[in-house]
Amino acid sequence: MPPPTGDQVFISYSHKDAPWRDDLDTHLKPYLRGSSIVSWSDQKIAPGSEWFSEVQSALSESSSRRSVGEPRFSGLRLYS
Repeated sequence: MPPPTGDQVFISYSHKDAPWRDDLDTHLKPYLRGSSIVSWSDQKIAPGSEWFSEVQSALSESSSRRSVGEPRFSGLRLYS
């Protein structure tokens, strides 16, 4: 994967909460279009890829991490 041109945002979500991720993507569109940020989620992993190394690489290249999901999800602590 080529390095991002803007700050990369890592988006973590449960697949059952994909509508919440889609909603976030909608709100980020102006920044994505302007290339001030790059959004990364598991949708960027190609079938057959080493998914774990792809996630690790994306996490290390990201300047921001966002977890999205239904409201009950917001109480979970995922990253230190």
